[in-house]
Amino acid sequence: MKLYHGSKKEHDSLEERQAQHPNPEEIPKDELEKAIYLTPDYGRAVAMGCRPRGKTNFDDINHIITFENPELFNPEEDIYIYEIDSERFSENELKLGENGLDYVATVMDGREIVPDEIKKIKAREVLGFYEITNWKENNEIKSEVSHSFKIK
Repeated sequence: MKLYHGSKKEHDSLEERQAQHPNPEEIPKDELEKAIYLTPDYGRAVAMGCRPRGKTNFDDINHIITFENPELFNPEEDIYIYEIDSERFSENELKLGENGLDYVATVMDGREIVPDEIKKIKAREVLGFYEITNWKENNEIKSEVSHSFKIK
């Protein structure tokens, strides 16, 4: 099965990492393990890769995202989607995460995981998979314009 990992950073290989947050208590329990987090859902990988700083709430059933800092979402930002075949992991290295949507890969021998393919796309592609509840195209421009005029 094809698995995907979305990121704002371009890498030649993927490494195990632990989720980081200024407030460690806010890291979801299923992201505490030092691992490579992968999903079989390409759209979810795009959504993961395009997230701005801050908390992101996903409703995967209705394909809705809410950003804590929607003003930081840049639809023109480059994101990278890494594709890896699940067959490259041993049975002991790949398990389904607690959320039932993502896979957690822990590489036993420390080998590099070089993706089968890396796609560079724009963050706006997430809009083909999810609705962002608190961000609309050109909303930040309208907001700036409305604040630049004073009513007397």
